[in-house]
Amino acid sequence: MNAGAVELLAWRTRRGLSQAELGKILGCDATMVSHLEGGRRLPRLRLSVKIHEETGIPGKAFLSRVREESDPVAGTKARNRQKTKRQAA
Repeated sequence: MNAGAVELLAWRTRRGLSQAELGKILGCDATMVSHLEGGRRLPRLRLSVKIHEETGIPGKAFLSRVREESDPVAGTKARNRQKTKRQAA
């Protein structure tokens, strides 16, 4: 998952907004908000700018991954890199 997804979900939740309400603010539909919050889609430039204007979340946040215990892909990749480094040493 990316940092922007986590921040967007937290921002919306703190304000008590539904995905549909946030979609209206951003000029997209609730499905797009769901995809953004789930890390399944990245915003295009225009939407990225709108997200930043409305929430303060920078567009580059959507490009950085967040390693979470619940993210098996990120966790596995990190463990594999560490294992490879130990084997090379």
